[in-house]
Amino acid sequence: MSSDDLLPILIYLVIKCEVANWFANLAYMKHFHFTKTTQDQSGFYLATLEAAVEHVRHRNVKIDKIKVLSSHGSVQELQHFFEMISNGDVASVDRMLRQAEDLRNLHNHDKCHPLCECTNCIKLSNRRASRGKDISVTTRDDKGRTALHIAALTGRHEVVETLLSHGSDINASDYHGSTPLHLAAQEGSQSVIFLLLHYGAAANQKENNNNTALHLACYGGHDGSVKAMLYYDPVRAVVKLDATNDNGDTPLHMAAKWGYATIAQA
Repeated sequence: MSSDDLLPILIYLVIKCEVANWFANLAYMKHFHFTKTTQDQSGFYLATLEAAVEHVRHRNVKIDKIKVLSSHGSVQELQHFFEMISNGDVASVDRMLRQAEDLRNLHNHDKCHPLCECTNCIKLSNRRASRGKDISVTTRDDKGRTALHIAALTGRHEVVETLLSHGSDINASDYHGSTPLHLAAQEGSQSVIFLLLHYGAAANQKENNNNTALHLACYGGHDGSVKAMLYYDPVRAVVKLDATNDNGDTPLHMAAKWGYATIAQA
């Protein structure tokens, strides 16, 4: 088995198993050998395990970030909308949302009478076939993420503000219970965190594994994001340091587990 074959398996095991402080354990394994494997063999396994830990530490595990459901309209249109968000195309996102809003307003206009041929009624008749194909800030992908989730996930703070101005739910949860703040903390998007907290994001809301945004920032080793949450505004956004997840871990436990000394000291 080559390292290319072994690495994905080890990455999976690192993510799934509950081992305290991987770096301390790796150092221990380097200096103590209780098996009869040769030095070359153990060196190969340890090097591959270190690579797996580094992959997880830097969140290099590839995920499909933008995959859109077809429940609210054409897949192509929604795919294009979410791609514009991930690319930070503020003007196009704003224009597309305004056009969709105009279309919804048109659908809400009742014909003056059955035979009316005024401008609005003609447009209404011509557009009825396209009902449901418009997009909005509530449109979700296959993971239940809204447009604001995608903007937070990709670190597009300029798009975040535009989406909020169009009425995005700042505390909307995806199917895993994650809010945009969770995803921003997970990816280390400090500017997005500041913006979401400024607009009143729930700092201590938990996802399905009972992790807060601070848990995820500590897990990813994002010093700047951790400091953004701790020191943004201790009056408006009081972040709980003793919140525990399903494993009983506090954010400090997460930082200690992965050896993030600067975060633990913060």
